[in-house]
Amino acid sequence: MNIRMQKFLELFADYADFCFKTFGDRVTHWFTFNEPSRVAIGGYDIATTPPQRCTKCSAGGNSATEPYVVGHNFLLAHGYAVARYRNKYQGAARGRPHGVLDVSWYEALSNSTEDQAAAQRAMDFLVGWFLDPLINGQYPQIMQDLVKERLPRFTPDEAKVVKGSADWIGVNQYTTEFVKGQKLVLQRPTSYSADLQVTYSFERNGKPIGPRASSKWLYIVPRGMYGCVHYISQKYGNPPMLITKNGMDQPGNLTRDQYLRDATRVRYYRSYLCELKKAIDGGANVLGYFAWSLLDNFEWMYGYTSKFGIVYVNFNSPTLERHPKASAYWFRDLLQH
Repeated sequence: MNIRMQKFLELFADYADFCFKTFGDRVTHWFTFNEPSRVAIGGYDIATTPPQRCTKCSAGGNSATEPYVVGHNFLLAHGYAVARYRNKYQGAARGRPHGVLDVSWYEALSNSTEDQAAAQRAMDFLVGWFLDPLINGQYPQIMQDLVKERLPRFTPDEAKVVKGSADWIGVNQYTTEFVKGQKLVLQRPTSYSADLQVTYSFERNGKPIGPRASSKWLYIVPRGMYGCVHYISQKYGNPPMLITKNGMDQPGNLTRDQYLRDATRVRYYRSYLCELKKAIDGGANVLGYFAWSLLDNFEWMYGYTSKFGIVYVNFNSPTLERHPKASAYWFRDLLQH
């Protein structure tokens, strides 16, 4: 590890320490990072998010190496922060530190051997990338095999810091995709995305995987909730999980009455929660659930053009007036019974 990276890890641990010390009397659950894979891929492979680095980007970058370095540094920073908490505060505080991962579900496009392997490879590259080190202290074997020397390695001491550093796993679950594979080949390294050797699709034989929400990436596929939770439960020794985000969006150009009558969102939550209950009934260790989101908010990628809230917010009003949508009343009735 270079001196600059070591300093960053120490500074992040100091920042986390300040938060633990300042807010620890009121905060019982700490999340170090949210969706690190989105930052690593979006910022350093496909350049859709800051700092928009990639092999062909004007800002510079290397799509074949930097995403892996960024993911590696996320894991180390998380481990350092958790170690600081456990060493200084665990005995006196009631809090527990965690990591939050974006977990889409990936299904084989067909029953072919290549597509079945591609579905597992997608789960390993996009979920196991972070979960395997947190649980086992090393990256998935398929990543080691395909990425080779471009994949950073944990030293024995680093592996000890990262392994077991999440008391439970935060799962953000929205949607599901089909994946199509191919016979694996050794190829010239070009990017993280190319390393997977899979093709994504929201259609099979011209039929969508489910109804689409407003966002192009969000299709309503309730079985994906069961798939993700059951998969993590079975593959990783049934760690405690918290569903930290689950929801769908409306477009940003509706009338107030249209926003308030969000029947599609009610169906979304009802169907996804039924699938979550199915996983829990099957033994998955799920501690709780958060809907995304309580309020319409500013989405980092889409601004005010994407509305995830179960409460409508009038952003044109000086008081930002708020009105519960049908989905908010549905949750109220659900919790009262």
